[in-house]
Amino acid sequence: MKMDIREREPIEWLNYWIEDANKYKQRIILIGDSVTRDLRKKINFFLRGGGEYCVDLLAMSYSIFDDMVLEEIKHFFKRTPYQYDLIIYHLGAHHGYGVNCIKSENAVNQYTDRVREILVELKKYSDNIGVMTLTLEGCADEKSGLNHNMEIKKRNEILRAVSNELDLLFYDLNQTIDYKIVRYIDRCHFTDDDYEYMSEKIIGYFFPKIHFAYANRIREMNDLRKKLDTCANVYVYGNGVRGKSLKIYLQKYGYAFREVIVSDKYAHLYNDVVKIDWVEKVNALVIVTLTDIEI
Repeated sequence: MKMDIREREPIEWLNYWIEDANKYKQRIILIGDSVTRDLRKKINFFLRGGGEYCVDLLAMSYSIFDDMVLEEIKHFFKRTPYQYDLIIYHLGAHHGYGVNCIKSENAVNQYTDRVREILVELKKYSDNIGVMTLTLEGCADEKSGLNHNMEIKKRNEILRAVSNELDLLFYDLNQTIDYKIVRYIDRCHFTDDDYEYMSEKIIGYFFPKIHFAYANRIREMNDLRKKLDTCANVYVYGNGVRGKSLKIYLQKYGYAFREVIVSDKYAHLYNDVVKIDWVEKVNALVIVTLTDIEI
């Protein structure tokens, strides 16, 4: 599909990431944009906890309607020395709004044809192709008057239809995200906690279907949640970077969080913490951040 370069963004970028590039390991790869790039970090964090899997990345800013998308995919897979047990496709949302699927049947046909072309190409390089719905944005683009989220939802409908047509794994990531409480750091990117939550859900969906085992870190998180569900009083020891992150996580997901605990020598620095001897010890769970950083 020929594209006038004037339709491109002022800066276009391309990002490869090969984890443990000097080792032969089982691998998966994510193909997407900058949201996918952030997801890769978290998915890799969990899967490498099991010591067996590497999560690689091919991310780009090009619109899906740009010829460069398919060219870069072909270039990468025809030259890479690695074999991929799973390719996850997560591209086509946050760029290329000049083609509007919610207003034009011709645009729907263009998007459908391009998605089909890319996914058929990817099937050449792995027996397992997964497709994920594209995440929504935090606000509409008021300048153009286009509601990006309506466009993204329409594109997701097309992704689902083409995935079913080609008999591919399809995961509706948006069904797991509560957009009323999710936190954005800009128009389309999320906080680390939100990416972590999404990554667990992604692993839980795709990996059993291709006989991957859960990483140890996933099991540890599940064990922790079981304990959290049974405790009437949950505290976090340490008010540093990890402590603050844990506090946000516990509050966000409705656990019985009570207070952050600090030692006597730090108590004078904060107004919203308690000392260890003030903890209500009946049916209490204290999560300790061993390598925290005090700020």
